Amino acid sequence: MNQKIVLMILNQKFLPDIRVEQEYEALIKNGYRVFVVANKDGFDNKNYEIIRLNPFARWSQIFNLSLSYNPILKTLIINELKKRGIKYVDVIHVHDLLWSFLGLQLKKHYKGKLIIDLHENYPEAIRDMIKERSIKNNDTFTHKIIEIVCTMTRPRNITNYLSKWAINVKRLIRYENKMLQKCDRFIVVVDEALERFKNKEFFKKGVVVSNTKDPEIWKFLSLPEIKSKLVICYVGSIQNLRGLDTAILAMKHLSQKEYELNIVGIIANSQIYRYFKYIIDKNNITNVNLIEWLANENDAFKYINDAHICIVPHKDTGLTQTTVPHKLFMYMAVGRPVLVSDVAPLKRIVNNAGNGLIFRANDPLDFANKIKQLKDESRLPELARNGRYAAENMYNWLRDKERLLAVYSELLSKD
Repeated sequence: MNQKIVLMILNQKFLPDIRVEQEYEALIKNGYRVFVVANKDGFDNKNYEIIRLNPFARWSQIFNLSLSYNPILKTLIINELKKRGIKYVDVIHVHDLLWSFLGLQLKKHYKGKLIIDLHENYPEAIRDMIKERSIKNNDTFTHKIIEIVCTMTRPRNITNYLSKWAINVKRLIRYENKMLQKCDRFIVVVDEALERFKNKEFFKKGVVVSNTKDPEIWKFLSLPEIKSKLVICYVGSIQNLRGLDTAILAMKHLSQKEYELNIVGIIANSQIYRYFKYIIDKNNITNVNLIEWLANENDAFKYINDAHICIVPHKDTGLTQTTVPHKLFMYMAVGRPVLVSDVAPLKRIVNNAGNGLIFRANDPLDFANKIKQLKDESRLPELARNGRYAAENMYNWLRDKERLLAVYSELLSKD
């Protein structure tokens, strides 16, 4: 029996990408051979077969949104696979919406199956970025294009034309619907994301494979003793929609001698870093630390280990109402009580797990009040244990991995 070949196509650098890494490793361990197409950025690892394309190819990316025939990337990928002795591909697994049309082209060429893996609600992500103009800390090519478009001022007719063409949300929704109609299966990260398509005829193709963690890898760690301060932590990407300004402003309502907030993942001198510094200085806040992302992820994760409470303070937007971040499940697995905003996926998961409290999104005072409620040392261990229990029995990668493998098994059994 021939080994099944999977081609994963990314819209960003690789490595790292936690979701892609988890899926890649699950497939490899179950006998598939997987190639990842990514741009020139990122780290190499002998355990991953990566095809890195010429930077010029990245400029072709935005043209996929036009649904016009674009042979450039298709030809490059086919030729790179031939060099590695690969003449057929069983599954094209496209990560996120933008590359979907390219995936469709390759599906037709190889007569394989097409899976579209929606990491996020892409049309709403674009809507948020247009609204917030908060794209300085996102390094994907599309977001750079959006940044250029959003910051252009002259000539006005060029700005208007590019805005309507490149980042038209209604157009993206049509594109998404068309691609999900044409794919064989699609994957989303949370129930609320699948619910978006409940009235579509392609709804039955969807499956939830969430951003959960393997509790055998992410070990439970006892809570540190509260000494001089209760330590609050956020680790991850930094954008306006993450709601970290709410968390920062909340700190002025808390004793600056008794509480400390560490925000890990900031890019020094970025637009959002300057914005956070402005908030901190204006409000005379002294108990917030803005920490750059550390190249060694274990060093970054150490801030989670040292925290008493971890946070996901998402703002209430169309995107955050239909996604869930990896960090929530990281916090859960290592046994850190959480404070999350009341956007639907976060609220539902934390209520089910019983591992923390929920505050009103965009409300610094409510955030501060909930932190005070969580300070009770007798309560924190119970919340920590609840989170770990949920990571082992409800929200864990072992279950989500089985759903991923079931999709592959079903598709390939039809051949």
